Amino acid sequence: MRTFILLMIIGCGIWWGYTRWYSSDPAITNPIENSEVSADTPEPVAPEEIDTNGSKVISHQQFEVQSLRSQLATDPDDGTRIRLAQALLATGDADDRGQAIGLLGSLEKSNSELAGTARAILMRESSDHLQSFFAHKILSTGTNSPGYGESCYLVAEEIGIQDDASAVKSWKLLSEAYNSSDENSWRQPIRMRLRDLVDHWVLSHRPFSMCSMATVVSGDSLYKIAKENKISIDSLRSLNDIRGDTIHPGQKLKFLTGEVYAVVDKSDFWIDIFIDGKWLLGYPVGHGKDNCTPSGVFNVDILQKKPMWQPRDGRTPLEYGEEGNPLGERWIGFEDSATHYGLGIHGTDDPESIGSEVSEGCIRLKNEDVVNVFPWMQVGSKVYVQE
Repeated sequence: MRTFILLMIIGCGIWWGYTRWYSSDPAITNPIENSEVSADTPEPVAPEEIDTNGSKVISHQQFEVQSLRSQLATDPDDGTRIRLAQALLATGDADDRGQAIGLLGSLEKSNSELAGTARAILMRESSDHLQSFFAHKILSTGTNSPGYGESCYLVAEEIGIQDDASAVKSWKLLSEAYNSSDENSWRQPIRMRLRDLVDHWVLSHRPFSMCSMATVVSGDSLYKIAKENKISIDSLRSLNDIRGDTIHPGQKLKFLTGEVYAVVDKSDFWIDIFIDGKWLLGYPVGHGKDNCTPSGVFNVDILQKKPMWQPRDGRTPLEYGEEGNPLGERWIGFEDSATHYGLGIHGTDDPESIGSEVSEGCIRLKNEDVVNVFPWMQVGSKVYVQE
């Protein structure tokens, strides 16, 4: 009897386990759901193309295009035409692009106030000879034309710097392109082109029509030539690779004249040096902690090599080279005023501080950079400091 009961219990356990396994296996309970999809089964639709009701939904770009078309039908405004053309270009569709180019082309040839805007967009969307065509057309319409800076850059790239004449044109165009925007991402590639041009033609021994030449005669000195031409002796030395003061009759000296000024961009931690509006030099800088470097226009009042530092709080002055003197190799001091005292541009022995706000208000460069800037600044030169 006990054996029989035991066998009954074992049998019931086996049956219970089998039924549980059978009901939980999806391949057994619903074999259709696990079968291969037939060739006639439609491809799934991307979720972003349907809404919860199964209806097709248009993209954001296409919705904007439709809205602008409707708006243009009721109010044929040139501003709406520009916006519609931009929306059509944004879709990436070839047909939409063709419609956009057609809209812009009609507007560009019209007398509309937005013809210049259409021209600038067409230049950006064109390639090769058409891009060049629009760039030259924009240049001919003046500096206030939309896309003027981009046109300057494109035409300068087309001209190149192979010879004196092309370098003169490109120097002006690239400088105007550089000043057309204060965005660092825009300026960086232009700065590289300008640096190549200036190093090759302007700041080298190579003759250049934008620079002047003086032939040394008996009795001349660097001081005399510099004074007569209103330039610095250090700029003469720099351009002609003169170490001391000795010059010889018959020697030809290259020099560069014009109004030199500096522009400091605090947000980009950068200083640019210009001569008669053309870019000459540019370097990274550091400036005042807690944004204490004031913005405004400053006049250079003093220029010193190997400067002594006079702390503003009355502490003992520190000679050049003494520990604690922060001025580095050069000091380009600003004229004091009612709002500022003891400000200027100087070098630093702490290159890690460049690109940050660490000074007591002055603008600092690496020592090798301030040495390059120094020859071009003179008493009275203006320094524009902007946020």
